[in-house]
Amino acid sequence: MALWTGEGRECLLAPLAKVVRGWNGDSQQAVFIDAVWQRFQQHPDERTDLLATFTPWRAALWERQQAAEPDAVVCFQTWWPAEDPEQLPERVDALLRESPPEDLSRRLEPVWKAAELRVDASPRATSLAVSYAAAVLSGTVRRDVDALVPDAERFLAWFPSFRERVVAASPASSERSHSRDFLKDIEVDVRLIREHLERKRQREDQEREAELRRMVEASRQRDLARQRELMARQVDAPPLTHGVEVAPLLTSLVLLNPRGPVQPLDLEVCFPEARLRTLLDYTRLLKVMSVNNDVMAVFEAHGLSVATWTSEATAWGKLLVRRPELTLRFGELFQGPWG
Repeated sequence: MALWTGEGRECLLAPLAKVVRGWNGDSQQAVFIDAVWQRFQQHPDERTDLLATFTPWRAALWERQQAAEPDAVVCFQTWWPAEDPEQLPERVDALLRESPPEDLSRRLEPVWKAAELRVDASPRATSLAVSYAAAVLSGTVRRDVDALVPDAERFLAWFPSFRERVVAASPASSERSHSRDFLKDIEVDVRLIREHLERKRQREDQEREAELRRMVEASRQRDLARQRELMARQVDAPPLTHGVEVAPLLTSLVLLNPRGPVQPLDLEVCFPEARLRTLLDYTRLLKVMSVNNDVMAVFEAHGLSVATWTSEATAWGKLLVRRPELTLRFGELFQGPWG
């Protein structure tokens, strides 16, 4: 260690590396490893030289690293910049293999950063490391861990540029242990992730459409109930007494308009001859009816009678069933802010 800390250490590295290979199994090996580990901890700038020179003890030093630091991400970030690029796949595998799903997102981020920095000089080893990460991400996402969907989408967006860099880079002479790059392996996981996300989006769209259809049907049922109630009132109402003035019913009619932006679909004329010609007209009437007790006053304000409302509401219900895009927009418009 006196030689190591002296001047001209760079001249010592190669001959010392040869000597270290002969020290394996020596009775004093543990003492040597402890000295190297202490130096590794205290002098980050020497870590690359230490790992290159004392390569036979790398596994023992890694065990000490894991024992000293429980955070797998800290261990990874401590070691990969100092190690030979050929070791990156092994380090990524150790980081991700036993990762709990809730911690995987945090562990993936430094892997992508390491790949960005290593791919040009060591394309094959780096692509193998990325293939390990892609396989873990793909398998976890396909178990419907929704928290990882954003990570999967970012990976899909990131991979094409990484692929181009792997193809453009020349393999380093030290990459002889890898006869090829691992892009095809990664592309399998890319396809599996993309197919899973597409199926997930389709399920979500179907569930959303089903919910909107339920909303439309519930609204239609409420409208029919109002119509039956109005008809019952008309049947049960006492006849007007001649010669006696009846005071008009005074109600404060609340009129509403959407606060959000109006879309072209809202203004499409679906029933040119009707009072409720557009989706906006139909939705506005339903919103006004939901906040006004005097339904007849609402009908009068919109130029409707019980009969015309029944006819037009039925027509709108049928149209919404036939046109899913109108159903989706109806849900957005009805649930949005009005004033």
